[in-house]
This record gives sequence, structure tokens and C-alpha cells, in this order.
Amino acid sequence: MLHQKIRYAVAVLVLTLLPAVRASAQEIYKESEDLYSTREIVSAEIPTDAGNHVSIESASTLEGTVHITADHGSTVRATYRKKARTDSQSKAIDYIDLIGLSFSRSPRGATIQMRAPNPAPWQEKSEGGMVDLEVTVPVGSYLEFDARQFNLDIEGPVSGVIVPSSLGRIDIVDVDGVVDITTANQKVSLDSIVGAISVVTSNARIDATNLKSRGQPGSFRNDGGDIMIENYTGEISVRNNFGRISIQGLTPTGTKNYIRGMSEPIVLDIVDMQDARLTVTNQYEDIDLEVPRSLSALISLAVEEGSTIEATNLLVKPDLVESNRLYLISGKGESTLTGSIQGRGNIYIQGRE
Repeated sequence: MLHQKIRYAVAVLVLTLLPAVRASAQEIYKESEDLYSTREIVSAEIPTDAGNHVSIESASTLEGTVHITADHGSTVRATYRKKARTDSQSKAIDYIDLIGLSFSRSPRGATIQMRAPNPAPWQEKSEGGMVDLEVTVPVGSYLEFDARQFNLDIEGPVSGVIVPSSLGRIDIVDVDGVVDITTANQKVSLDSIVGAISVVTSNARIDATNLKSRGQPGSFRNDGGDIMIENYTGEISVRNNFGRISIQGLTPTGTKNYIRGMSEPIVLDIVDMQDARLTVTNQYEDIDLEVPRSLSALISLAVEEGSTIEATNLLVKPDLVESNRLYLISGKGESTLTGSIQGRGNIYIQGRE
């Protein structure tokens, strides 16, 4: 009987301590109103001698931020915090306990997986399970993401970034290789990219600076958000509906250059064209072109009745001048620049010294 009482007392003690031990092990603290977090957790290092491919995957019920930086090491290293958005610490402890991360070698490099139940116990609109993940990868790594609800911040140099589907903000700097992104509702920012570029989004802005296409035309698609590009060299294909297109410092090359807009202005500042072909079309809005006065190109511009074409400060020979059509020869006419508008909209072309 005495032994049974002792065992009972020990059992009660263990059951009493379990929640406290679990919370202490996670080191959960209140980060802000309705947001609880663990302390920083350091993972093991993953050698990448099998290859340079780093895959980051997440359960669809998780959200958060992935921040990646490249260095000259030979391992993938990660630290993270698990978080819960809820109105009580006890629920936060329960939710955080359900979030797990694993780090493993793969035949091509390394894999990081973030796991959570599906369906999740947290309420979709008012609560959430989250991970803030910091990863260091070797220079030249090829990154692939299946983390739909996460914001991505990437600082290269890396050789590729593949994001097949995302609802998070994306910010990428320094890629020499491939950038292929499909997202929606959050801003996409690119800087210092060379290679095969493809960005598709909607209802959000695309900001891109210092880009150079290689292998294929850089492709930018948007619907309901602006496309803003600065300093671009190479072939380019841009399509936007109900969003402004602005490209400053454009040097088109090759013959597959197309810029198409609808219901918002297109503004282009062309630095140079060397034996290139560029076609610009818009619907129901203006096209504003700035080109070097020394440009060597055949320029063909057309609008519909009721709209106008204005050409100023150009060293050109008019070939055809009509109320809604203008054909100009600039220099030796080595390149071709074509602009047209469907519906009401004007074309303005101005020469720059």
C-alpha cells in the first residue's frame, strides 16, 4: 500500500511538471501582443559534397520568413525560431510543439523541411503557426522552394532560384543563372540578376534593378500591379494589364523584344539599340519613349483616330507623316522600333543628348 501511494505521488508530480518542462524546453516567450516565440534554435550543419541543390519545403499550414545568405563555406547551416500567433500562452505551447523541422542530405545537396499538421489546430484567420528560418548556403547554390506562405529574402551569389508558387513577398539579390518565380499579392524585388529570368505575379508590384538576360528573353508578367525596371540589357518580354510599365536604362538586344500594356501608361528610356528590334504596344493609354538622338533605327509609330503622335529633339528623316502614323529614319536605320496603341492613347518620343 505504501509503495502504491509513493508511485501515485510520483505520477502526480510528473503530470504536474510536464507542461512546465515542455514550455521550458522550448523556451517560449511573448514576443508581442498575441505572438509567442521560441528562442533561437541552432541546427546541425549539412555538408553539400553531393551537390549544390538546396531544397526548402514547408507544410501549407505554416507561414513565416526564410532568409538565405551565401558564403564561401561548404555546408548548409540554419537557425530558426518557431512561433505561434494566438491569444494564450498555453495554446502557443501546444501549437509550437506541433511544428517540426528536419535537415538532411539529399542526392543533389541538402533538404530542409518544415512540418505541421494538416488540418492545423490553429484558426486560419485569427491564429497561426510560423517559422523564421535563417540559412547560410555555399556560394553558387541552386535554391528551390516549396513554401507557399513564406516571405523569401535571398542574398547571393547563387546560381538559381526557383519558386513555382508563392503568396509571400520575394526579395532576391545576386543570381548568375536562373530566376523563375510565380507568385501573387506580394511584392517581388530583384537586383543584380544575370541569366534566364521569369517573373509572374498579380495584384502586386515588380521592382527590378541591374538585370541582364542570357539564353532567353527575360519575361515579366503582371495583372493589376506595376512593373518597374531599371538598367536592363538583353532581350525582354513584358506584359501587364491594369498596371504601369516603366523601364529606365533599357538596352534591348536581338529581335525578340516585346512590351505590351493595357489601361496604364508605358514609359521607356532606351539607352542604346545595336541591330535590335523592339515592339511596344498599349491599349487605352499613352506610350512615352526617350531615345538617344544618335539612335540608328527605323521608327514606326501608329495610333487610332483622335489620338496624337509627338516627336521632339530627334535627328531623323521623316519617311511618312500622317495624322495617326509616323515613319522616321534615324541614323542608318540599323535597328527597328515599333510603337502602336489600340483605343485612345498618345505616343510621345523624345531625343536625348
